[in-house]
Amino acid sequence: MKNIFKKKKLIGSWSTSPDNIFFETLICSKFDFHVIDLEHSSITEYQCENLIRLANFKKKQCLVRLTSNTEDQIKKVLDAGANGLILPNIKNNEDLNQVLEKVFYPPLGKRGVGLTRASNFGDNFNKYYTNINNELNIIVIIENKEALLSFEKIIQNKNIKGVMIGPYDLSASLGIAGQFENKIFLNSLKKIQKMSKKYKKKIGFHMVDPNISKLRKLLIKFDFIIYSTDVLILKNNIEKIFR
Repeated sequence: MKNIFKKKKLIGSWSTSPDNIFFETLICSKFDFHVIDLEHSSITEYQCENLIRLANFKKKQCLVRLTSNTEDQIKKVLDAGANGLILPNIKNNEDLNQVLEKVFYPPLGKRGVGLTRASNFGDNFNKYYTNINNELNIIVIIENKEALLSFEKIIQNKNIKGVMIGPYDLSASLGIAGQFENKIFLNSLKKIQKMSKKYKKKIGFHMVDPNISKLRKLLIKFDFIIYSTDVLILKNNIEKIFR
């Protein structure tokens, strides 16, 4: 599939529920891409494959936020047909390269080769194997202060499409959990934005609060926004009924 991150502005969804109907509703909407969150949800790898299958059938880009960057999970998620990965807990470029080695096929990496649904169980093996290293959308979450110290090295890595801000984890790591107007947090954002622009990499933000006004403001500053979560969008709209 094409590299969606060439588009100037993108809005993605974020799924924490394994429910097929809930997810299908999202992928039939106008979101540009979809993220399945394995880190902060009860979604199993089997359920994740079913959600990826729905996205594939609708020809929608589907990325998976991993739990802990393990080889087993990376292999299963990519073999299931994910179009990309969102990598958590990256602290420096050495961490990143160790993970990317598990992501890509040789000669770029050491990903194991199998005839799985990603290659239509072998029917499209040559095409998949030849193209997937270039087509995978790999995004690094910047969510700890260690990553800030090594950010210029991380953003220069040629095998990632860009980075995204995990605001709650990043602010917590900086000792100001949830204080998104704090100067320490804002200065960190400026550093990330400056370096991302310098090296021509995409930068995104996970906007947890389902607020349309905030979304529009953030779209001015960032290349892509992952908008809230499936559950919070539902919860927010339910609460509106009783206001």
